[in-house]
Amino acid sequence: MKIFDDRMIIISNDVSKIILFFFLSILFCQPDPKFGPFDWVLYKGSGEITSITEGYTYTYVGTKFGGLKRFNQFGNYFDDPITIAQGLKDNFITSTYFDQNTGLIWVATPKHLQYSFSREGNWFDQKLIHLGLSNSDRIKRIGSTDNFIWLQARSSFVKVDNTTGSLIGIYSKPDELEINWGSTHYQSQTNFKKIFLTYHILDGWIFINNSLMDQLGRLNSITACLLGKHGNVYFGTEDGRLFFGSSTMETLHPINPDIENVDVNTIFENENYFWIGSQDYVTSKGISRIDLNSKTSQTFLFEETINMVPSTIYSLHYSNKELWAGGENIILYYNQNKDYWQTLTDSRGFT
Repeated sequence: MKIFDDRMIIISNDVSKIILFFFLSILFCQPDPKFGPFDWVLYKGSGEITSITEGYTYTYVGTKFGGLKRFNQFGNYFDDPITIAQGLKDNFITSTYFDQNTGLIWVATPKHLQYSFSREGNWFDQKLIHLGLSNSDRIKRIGSTDNFIWLQARSSFVKVDNTTGSLIGIYSKPDELEINWGSTHYQSQTNFKKIFLTYHILDGWIFINNSLMDQLGRLNSITACLLGKHGNVYFGTEDGRLFFGSSTMETLHPINPDIENVDVNTIFENENYFWIGSQDYVTSKGISRIDLNSKTSQTFLFEETINMVPSTIYSLHYSNKELWAGGENIILYYNQNKDYWQTLTDSRGFT
């Protein structure tokens, strides 16, 4: 079953039967034990990438809106994400960390610290207030030593047991020296800056003024950095793009996890594809199409597509290789065979 955003679409295993439900996502905070971890999947735009950590198979990417994205290190693609549908308390991930010693993945959300051995479901949690923190505190970095997990909050360091999450102590500075921290925020560190200056960034991106600039001249702040195993390099940005590379090729590839829409206002299914439109066209940026078989998506961005006027999308219909999208006093028309868009208004014969 697949779920999209706070207004969700739930798809039964029988593709011929599609049932729409509009519920608050909080109702699915803990999946029923009779379901497998990914019987329910929630897709949502990432927003800002807050943290990155490398596991055995996946690199886990914490996001502001879309939960924990899983990047397959061997296939270089994003698999189904971990969200409230798998048992997380919130889709806002303030920090994440994979402990190589125990195999546990740790996830911090605004009010909870959670961990899982399966790294999919069966999440255990500790409330921040039980760890000596307030609900206004944010865990911005997680690390580990041989026997403990360390949490860095606003003005303190919290030491917890690395298998139970039980509180050990709160310190102004850690009492252990060799802490392996997860990703860090980019602040012109010499090792990261050297990578940006020497690696080739694909798809027209360039490094300028300690930010990344796309092919349209838009600056994108770097929000999370990680030097992984085997020469792997990861950078996350404020708009949800993950830049992945290696020291062997010295190139960085920008990759978008699943869809870019942070809210889903309307959806249309055709031939195992979903066309998705949003109410918030500023943050969601365009109309997305996702292939449910390959889990790949394509977004037609308002700012980058000729003859596409930014608008809230209220309805969608696709047939005969043509997409019709109803917007704010306009219709957006897409001819897939000829690959062009057209905006129809009352001045163009549309009333």
